[in-house]
Amino acid sequence: MKTEITIKIEGNKSREFENEWNKRYPRPDKNAIYYGVFSYFVGSLIHHEFEDFMKEYTSKYPASVNFIRINEEKIYSEADLKKYEILQCGHANHVVLSLKDFNHAYEVITECPICNRSICKQKNDLVLNLQKAKKDFLTVNYEHINPDVSVAFVVSKKLRELLQNICPSNVLFRNIYDKKENSYSCEFFQLIILNTYPPCVPPTEISFSTCCTHCKMPSAIYLGNAYTPNSIELFISRPASPLPAIGLSYEQFGKQEYLNDAAKVIIISQELYQVIRKNKIKCLDAIPAHLT
Repeated sequence: MKTEITIKIEGNKSREFENEWNKRYPRPDKNAIYYGVFSYFVGSLIHHEFEDFMKEYTSKYPASVNFIRINEEKIYSEADLKKYEILQCGHANHVVLSLKDFNHAYEVITECPICNRSICKQKNDLVLNLQKAKKDFLTVNYEHINPDVSVAFVVSKKLRELLQNICPSNVLFRNIYDKKENSYSCEFFQLIILNTYPPCVPPTEISFSTCCTHCKMPSAIYLGNAYTPNSIELFISRPASPLPAIGLSYEQFGKQEYLNDAAKVIIISQELYQVIRKNKIKCLDAIPAHLT
């Protein structure tokens, strides 16, 4: 496992600091500072070189530059991931759902007067432009909310067949109308996940959680640095029934100021993950999740 740290460099001499460092690593070198943002792997040679440079510079110009950690990402090898019973699905390519097409596919059942979240129900098949859909798994992002939040999931024909064979009771599928081809797609389908895992428990990094007293919609709100679903490891109570091959988190995750944009996380079993890899599915990243 490797840990990548991203920092933001601010202060009245931040530009000078960036220019001095970039004399060593001019753009487009991956070790350059870009617009005040710099990333490194913990324990790497660049990490040690940057720390030495930082100490040297701040000793010359005290209190002139601030270093703010804005993201921390753990990167796991396949050997690391094999140690876990369940995994949390990470980043994936996405297609965008326009306002017009969202209104075609979904209807608002009610808007909660307490937390202001809309409770929607799908009424029609998705209408999407699948021209650039090249992967086996895609998220559908609604253009009017946080682009890291998914309103639906799309799978290839290959992945649909695999899921139907491995976990038919965990999933359903809907057809998708391809705007580019002006017909229903034979290659991509909407994935509907039926199972939900139990709630998260400590030490999941949830700074604030809530369940609306009116609409009963639970949310886990991660506060602090920039957050996207799948950027923290989840600890989940072990279900009493057998583990589903694929399920959704109980909570929706997001930032407190974007409560309406919170999203659930996909969780898959180790068995399903290995089948996905064996079949060379062009899918999505995975990070560990934990059963307690």
